[in-house]
Amino acid sequence: MTDFVISPISKKPATLVQSVEVPLIIDLYRNQIGLNVSKYFGKEKQISIYECCETKYRFYFPFTVSGDSEFYAELQKKGDYYPEWKWENESALQFITSTSRVLDVGCGEGNFLKELTKRDIKNCCGIDQSLASLTYTGTNEIPIYDESIQSFSAKNRENFDVITCFQILEHITDVSTFIESCLTCLKPGGYLVVAVPNNNPYLYKHDLHHALNLPPHHTGLWNSNSLSKLTDYFGFKIVLNKVEPISQYIAEYTSVQMRKMSNSNAVLSWLFSLNIIRKVYSKLLYMFKTKIKGRNCLAVYQKNNNSLSKIS
Repeated sequence: MTDFVISPISKKPATLVQSVEVPLIIDLYRNQIGLNVSKYFGKEKQISIYECCETKYRFYFPFTVSGDSEFYAELQKKGDYYPEWKWENESALQFITSTSRVLDVGCGEGNFLKELTKRDIKNCCGIDQSLASLTYTGTNEIPIYDESIQSFSAKNRENFDVITCFQILEHITDVSTFIESCLTCLKPGGYLVVAVPNNNPYLYKHDLHHALNLPPHHTGLWNSNSLSKLTDYFGFKIVLNKVEPISQYIAEYTSVQMRKMSNSNAVLSWLFSLNIIRKVYSKLLYMFKTKIKGRNCLAVYQKNNNSLSKIS
């Protein structure tokens, strides 16, 4: 490990927050997901979390530990890796009209694009470098391109009204180049829609070591505050920044909290094994749902006329 790590956004030195032992990460993937991820870590013994001093964006280091197409193909076989329709998909629709030209970056199986065509939004396409995803999308009539946004942007300058990136940015190590490439594809005044896991919610406070929030799956840890700070470095303004409601996760949050409390005390363990206690706790969570942040956040940016990165 190095003591001098540069933030991928500000390009200035970042601060070390904590380190996670690689054997622990490997065990978590094996026990929680049923995957052997040891090959992705090479000779690394620890993975560190650094924080960008200016944006508070947290990221894992070294950058070389990230999933490839084989990793995501194996992950997809494990079940419902990504639901067909999510809160952020619905939220993005307000920025898309029948005449919008839409690009979905990291489109997966193309579920969002398929829904757009059902709503008579025909001028849309996607890019995805996951071989498993392309296998699924190859039979429909929506154009799906197997290339990076960096490569795609060189041929599609200012060609789209809306670009969506659902649950993609947390997998990206070179954040600046990725966003700049999206802006290259976007028309002035167009919208960049970004949805990422929210790393400030109740769930993560009590379940820090969830395998899928660690490398090689995730390489960055975002929240609403760090998303809002991106406007200081790129040629866009933020027009929407919100967090998913907690309502649909009440049962999951209850289970996480019950597990935490049960592990701390034998009496609490017995108490929280009672179904009535779980029901009461769930009702209390529901009463305070507006005070508890959900597990995903969404930011929508509008491209300025001068869209060049502000990073020198």
